[in-house]
Amino acid sequence: MDLKTQRNLLGAALVVSLIVIGVLVGTGALSGGAGGTKGRPDGFPANAKGVGKDQNSGYPIVTSDEELALDPAAPGTSVVGDNRVMNGLSISSNGGNDIKFLTELTYPLAYGANLNGVPNVVNACSIPGGAIADMGSAPSYSYTTKQHDYVFTFNQGPVSYFQIGVLDWGDFLPYGAPADGRSALVMTAYNANNEVVDVAEMSFTTGTQTAMNGRTSDEFGNLSTAGDACDTISQVGDVPVEGQGLPGRFIFSVQGAGITHVEVAFANKASMDPNMALWVGAIRFSTADGTGTIGYWMNRGYNLGWPVTGSWSTGDVDYSLNGNLVVGGVEYAPADALAIMQESGSGDYSYQVFQQLAGAKLNVLAGNDASCIVDTIAQAEQWLIDHPVGSGADPSTDGASDLNDTLTQYNEGSLCAPHRDS
Repeated sequence: MDLKTQRNLLGAALVVSLIVIGVLVGTGALSGGAGGTKGRPDGFPANAKGVGKDQNSGYPIVTSDEELALDPAAPGTSVVGDNRVMNGLSISSNGGNDIKFLTELTYPLAYGANLNGVPNVVNACSIPGGAIADMGSAPSYSYTTKQHDYVFTFNQGPVSYFQIGVLDWGDFLPYGAPADGRSALVMTAYNANNEVVDVAEMSFTTGTQTAMNGRTSDEFGNLSTAGDACDTISQVGDVPVEGQGLPGRFIFSVQGAGITHVEVAFANKASMDPNMALWVGAIRFSTADGTGTIGYWMNRGYNLGWPVTGSWSTGDVDYSLNGNLVVGGVEYAPADALAIMQESGSGDYSYQVFQQLAGAKLNVLAGNDASCIVDTIAQAEQWLIDHPVGSGADPSTDGASDLNDTLTQYNEGSLCAPHRDS
């Protein structure tokens, strides 16, 4: 029986009991939702939870030897502390509230969503692996005590990528209009020195509207549906592609070298939908032992561990897409990229730029510090777009020699990232 059929049957069975829940909604007690995902890939236990998954393939992003967190907690169990969702991840709240593990159609209640025409079903459309949410504080645990100010700390070393899924934001906005009319949920990544590494946000604009329910946003239309975890599935799927979600169901991410902790919080109180939830999407642990030369990456061979899992970008520059390496605006299967790296080029400088740029991107994808090279990578990327492989360029063509030299220095460990020992 597929997930949709299961939901249909469960939704029908719950109609009578949910009449009581619907009464609670009128008081503002309920509003919100979450969604299903693909099954676990072969080799991963069916009850593994919180394992990082690539947004396109659904396969885990596991680049170190961390163990999977098995045996999902019972609904209502606190996830505050170390290794509660997955090994290597600590969860806390800046506001001090407890954060609970949630499952679909099961109390405790984080939100209600519209399941098959039945309104405000408890945690409806939540992902099978489970979600998490700030449940408020004693004695009332009412929505007014929720803060949704989360801190994710990586207790077994830094990461280079962290992704969060958000469920059921925007269909219940009880705190008036933001000063600038724009609601935002912000994710900020920091390094060990508490310096900002990257910032990501999801936002919508409702101007001066103050209705608690049913506001209309400029970007997404009626938030009663665009902000509902179940209503959005038909438009964006169970697990949306990053950048293509709706407030009620989306994923966003931060990335960069040396991320030690990430904060997720609303930009202001008026942006907050207190009845919403999160799920941990994907984590890429930094496993770099230093940069490798292009010879290292060629000898290692893509089948021995090129770090091109999933899709990854910095700014406007793609590094990997769908498990392929992006160089000069072209998406290459690893075998094809390796073949070009092994070409001599017979004096065509475009081959040398390709090879050093590919090496630099692989070094960044492996988790090395990229602060000194991202601008050069972007310039070299554009250079190769203008002068594709095989175009017959020479070292003097539009600064090719300088770009190539800087990329080579980075790959050899002479700039901000050290060279690997072997």
